[in-house]
This record gives sequence, structure tokens and C-alpha cells, in this order.
Amino acid sequence: MPLRDEFPETDTLSQGLASIAKAGRGLYTKSLAMQMKGTADALGQKIQKNQQTISALRKEKNEAKEWSDMVEKDNQELGSRLKRQEEENKQLKEENGGLRSKCGSYEAHFDKFQKEAAGDITLRISCSLGEKFPSELEEYFKALLWKAACGAKNNLHKDTNLRKFQVLEDFMQRNESFAPQNSMAEKLADGIKAALKQDNNDKRLKALENCGFDIVPEQHGHPKIRFHGDHALQFSPAATPSDKRGGKNLEREIINKCLLLVD
Repeated sequence: MPLRDEFPETDTLSQGLASIAKAGRGLYTKSLAMQMKGTADALGQKIQKNQQTISALRKEKNEAKEWSDMVEKDNQELGSRLKRQEEENKQLKEENGGLRSKCGSYEAHFDKFQKEAAGDITLRISCSLGEKFPSELEEYFKALLWKAACGAKNNLHKDTNLRKFQVLEDFMQRNESFAPQNSMAEKLADGIKAALKQDNNDKRLKALENCGFDIVPEQHGHPKIRFHGDHALQFSPAATPSDKRGGKNLEREIINKCLLLVD
């Protein structure tokens, strides 16, 4: 109830009652305004709290998206690595299959070789001299062995020397490549003969060069030839095709001195 001093002085009762009613309405309005302000403050605090919650949720959402992007990127990288690994494994399986196939082929070839080589004999021959061309010494000793076996067999009586005859005959049949006529030396001899029959000196020297001779120019006189650069095997191919005797003598000299032929 408002105090007397809060109200203005009035001259009449009606004015006093009107003033009291007016003051009451003001107090009610003030009270209502205070309630509304309190409610607004509470709502403001709630809004602020909700805004903070929203901000926190947005932050969590962004962080979750970043994690999701990272996980997705990792998944893509893992997928690519897995695909590459699968391709590599596929290639390795193919290579492994190819190697197994080759191993099987080699094993079969080795077994076949062992069966075919049954009874073969390996001879170790020592010789300190170098070769003029590949397999020169090997071919020579094989040719010697083959010719010796051929001569021994021809001198045997089959009935009285049956075992020797059988061994030598088998050796000659199975090692026909050892025969002297199949050696590189025989082929070079044919080449030298053909070279010395050329109709001019340039052709003759070129053909001899193809047979392994080095051409040594001379300041005076005819060029010299050396068999694979050996000074001990040097010759002067000055004979012409028209000089048959000289050509034959030179041919015989070169072949006898340079080549390991089995006569």
C-alpha cells in the first residue's frame, strides 16, 4: 500500500481515489515489466547458452569432418596400396609360374642329357700353347683320337678282337664330329687355297685376311702376311696364279706351318 507521501496532494476524495488507482496501475505495470525483464534475461542467458552449445557443436562437427576427410584420404591411400600390392602379387605369381616351368624344362633336359651321356668319358688334356682361334687345340686332339681309333679298328680282326672292335666302332659312330674333315682347320685350309687362286694381289690379300692373316705393308717389295700376327708365321704371297708351281709351294708352306691338320 503506497504511503501518503508517495501520492500528490488532492483537494477532493475523487481526485485522491483517482490518484491511488493511477499509482496502482503504475505499480502493476512496473511489476509486470520487472517480470518480463527477468524472463527476457533468463531467455537471453538461455539463448547465450544455446549459442555456446551451437558453437561447440559446430566445432565438433568441423573436427569430425576433418577426421572424416583424413579417414577417407587414408582409406583411398590404403585402397591404392592394396591394389598395387595385388598387382605385384599377380606379377610375382606369373613370374613364379614361369620360373617353375623353366626349372621343369631344365630338369627334363638335364635328365635327358644324363641318359644320353651315359658312358661318356671326359679327358683332361694339358697344353700351355695359346690358340690361334677358338677350339683349335681341342679340335686337333679330337681329330687325332678319331683317326687313331679309325686306324686301330681297320687293323683289327672282328672275331678275335670283338670287344676292341665294338668299342672303337661305337666311338666312331657317336663322335663323327671329331673327324678331321669337320674341323675348322680343314675349312681354313680350303679358304687359303681359294685365296691364293685369286686373279689379282688385292683380292688375294683380302681373302687371306678373312682367313686370319694380318697384312704387313712393306716400303719396298710385296706386302707380308702373318697368321694372327705371329712373326714366326710370316709369308710373302708374291706368287701369281699363273705361277702354278710357286703358288702350290706357297700354299703347302702356309698350310703346313699354320694349321693343325691331321694327315
